[in-house]
Amino acid sequence: MNKKIKRLPVTQPPIHTEPHQHDIDAEIVPLLFKGNRKSLAIAIFIIALTVYLQSDNHHISQTLSWFALIFGTYSIQTLISRAYTQKTFELTNQHWLYLFRAAAALCGLSWGLSSLFFFHPSDYLHQAFLTMSLAGICGGAIVIYALDRYASLSFLTFLLLSFLPHFFNSNDALTISIALIFLTFVLCITLAGFNLAHTLRENIALRISSNLRKEEIQRLAYYDALTNTPNRRLLTERLNHCLKLSQRSKSCVALMFMDLDNFKTLNDSKGHPIGDLLLQQVAKRLEKSVRNHDTVARIGGDEFVVVLEELGNDFDAAQAAVETIAKKILKEFNKPFKLNDHDHICSPSIGIYIYAGDNLSVEEVLKRADSAMYQVKQSGRNNFKFYDISIQPKLDLLAMLKSDLALAISHHQLEICFQPQVNENGLTIGAEALLRWHHPTIGAIPPAKFIPLAEETGLIIPIGNWVLQQACFQLKKWNEQPETEHLRLAVNVSALQFSQSDFVDQVEAAIRLSECKPSHLMLELTESLVLKNVNDVVTKMTALKAKGVLLSLDDFGIGYSSLSLLKQLPLDELKIDRSFVSDALEHPDNAVIIQTIISMGQNLGINVIAEGVAKRAQEDFLKEAGCKAYQGYLFGKPEQIGRFEKMLFAPSKQGIH
Repeated sequence: MNKKIKRLPVTQPPIHTEPHQHDIDAEIVPLLFKGNRKSLAIAIFIIALTVYLQSDNHHISQTLSWFALIFGTYSIQTLISRAYTQKTFELTNQHWLYLFRAAAALCGLSWGLSSLFFFHPSDYLHQAFLTMSLAGICGGAIVIYALDRYASLSFLTFLLLSFLPHFFNSNDALTISIALIFLTFVLCITLAGFNLAHTLRENIALRISSNLRKEEIQRLAYYDALTNTPNRRLLTERLNHCLKLSQRSKSCVALMFMDLDNFKTLNDSKGHPIGDLLLQQVAKRLEKSVRNHDTVARIGGDEFVVVLEELGNDFDAAQAAVETIAKKILKEFNKPFKLNDHDHICSPSIGIYIYAGDNLSVEEVLKRADSAMYQVKQSGRNNFKFYDISIQPKLDLLAMLKSDLALAISHHQLEICFQPQVNENGLTIGAEALLRWHHPTIGAIPPAKFIPLAEETGLIIPIGNWVLQQACFQLKKWNEQPETEHLRLAVNVSALQFSQSDFVDQVEAAIRLSECKPSHLMLELTESLVLKNVNDVVTKMTALKAKGVLLSLDDFGIGYSSLSLLKQLPLDELKIDRSFVSDALEHPDNAVIIQTIISMGQNLGINVIAEGVAKRAQEDFLKEAGCKAYQGYLFGKPEQIGRFEKMLFAPSKQGIH
């Protein structure tokens, strides 16, 4: 027989650690109704005592009448208690409390009406006996009802209002004195009862608060505090349980590993509160997309995992069912997310692994789903893929590169190479700083492979800052030599680096530390970066221009920049993307685009440079179109600083501007 494991809820709402009134009521009501049995026992004793003490002075019919009244009252109270115990009616604790107080008031009234049957104006002894009996019932009621002061007040108020008038209206000093002594006793015992009630309620509140804190500790241990979905710990436990059941039953279990595309850019540009709001809405959409018994977990950052259980023994049918759910999730994500005052489009990359009783650990299953997700990232994002074991070696290599890239700066594996930029006369006017990575075991790794990894992991920020600082120091050396003092140096800036709130300060610090001329430093921004947050970009660009830094719009033409947008940007240069230059001679459309960009730059007073110039015919075409600056293999490949400067000082390159 399979051992059943207690399952925690799929989602767990936040728990308040300070008890509310309804929490205290939930504790008090059962105790009050449980105390009714003690109340009934005390009442029976005092009823019998009262009847005995009054029997020699009153007719039997009076005694029986009062007995019938008190018996009927306590019968009603007993019926209410039984209805609560047996849950005859579906009422809230607050409503049961109201019924209890009403029954207490009715009991107090019945006891108070005893003066109607047993009060004798001239018989002080029986008056004393009667007040003593009622003093006893008041003391017992206050102790038993101490948990709820309103029940105590209800009992006492109706008792006093129906009992004391006969004493005070007698105009007999001794009778009134007996009543005042009784009233004083009742008031004293009431105050003592209220103090007891306060202490009891405080103890209950402390116990409830302690229990709530224990529940909150458990929630924080097993649930994500932001989205209230299971965290990695609870996911691991559930997944381990699912895998064991799958091994026994051979039923399929699917794991979806999901990562939000470009989430870090949103977090850095809009702030963490907006990022947190998106994560909360993502969790809700995922829960909406899956079945009730499936698990949606957030395991950290922008990573979510969905566990799909009970998919049956047919692998193909299970795969079809999982594909349907994956498409449903993508469809949900195609709808804009409402983040305060603006809509945001967020796409997911989803990796899927279907477990069918294989001998794999939880960690290995998660790793395979993660690997499939990385395949989606590599092939364009906003999609889903099933795990393919054939690409695992490649994914392992990429994972290793991610890890090694974090150490590349401190281990001096990064190097800046310089590619010349020339004017229409073929004279070198500057260079672009291009990063290279020399891995200790793999060798040279091309930028196209490691730059995306740096952007994905956020390492592009420290790497970009290092490149900027090194470029400024090199620029300072050129500033100090007559042969190179007019050279400018272009540095690429990533979108993530530029989105940092202190980016302008970082540039200023690099210039100040190196003491280079800011007018010779050219920062290249991509067209896609500019389009993301125009107001923030313009503000930062304006601040950089105020410090004398030059600004270039890199890869121009592949985005959707409009003329009105270009007029807002304080640009010094437009760089025509290499994709247009390489095909300009074969594709007339590309030639027209190049001519349009050059014309646009001339009209706006912005210089234009073309990159990727590899043939003399391409240079001739660009010159004829009006372009006056070029960069590409035709003029020189990216070289280490020694080779670059040697090329500059070669006889064929003298006369540098």
